[in-house]
Amino acid sequence: MKIPQIKSFLWLSFLICLFSNLSFAQDEAQIEQEILKELNQIRTDPQSYIPYLEEYKKQFNGTNVEYQGATMATSEGAKAVDEAIKFLQKQSKLEAFTYSAGLTKPARLQLTDLLEDYSLGHIGKDKSTAPQRIGRFGKGGKLYGENVIDVFKTPRDIVMMLIVDDGVKSRGHRKNIFNKTFKLAGVAHGSNDSGGHVTVIVFADKFIENGN
Repeated sequence: MKIPQIKSFLWLSFLICLFSNLSFAQDEAQIEQEILKELNQIRTDPQSYIPYLEEYKKQFNGTNVEYQGATMATSEGAKAVDEAIKFLQKQSKLEAFTYSAGLTKPARLQLTDLLEDYSLGHIGKDKSTAPQRIGRFGKGGKLYGENVIDVFKTPRDIVMMLIVDDGVKSRGHRKNIFNKTFKLAGVAHGSNDSGGHVTVIVFADKFIENGN
């Protein structure tokens, strides 16, 4: 009787693991769709994010900010938030991004690398660049962009921090979001065993997936 019990236990453990992984994948997919939703909210109605930024600004003490019960250091402090608010006040409405499953694939490719080593930034472990990764899955227009961000795990916070773009002199992440040439976006979000969160967003003007 012991052998069948062991087999039953192993089978039950396998099912628990299977459904846990499935649930995790579904949760990540939902977060990714929520990130896209937030991107489209701020793109189609930039001023709607101003109250969120004003509330975020209240959490600062010098260049430190309170986030989910922890104190985080920033490079610019509240002045970067003020600059973002002024930007949004003047920003005109743009059309929403169309979700691209094809662009999500290179985003997930880089996400996997960044969850192991975030210092890689926009370069893959294989030394690939964003355009090279995108080219593995299809072809399209002339313009591509890639945003990466860590720490933040809620969709609204992720988009808000990309808009503030603290410490990035060019405000390149913000520029990608409001680049009117970009029409498509793919989103990948994940966390590692240590609890770190990473989001990768890939933008393009056009893209035709090759089926890989």
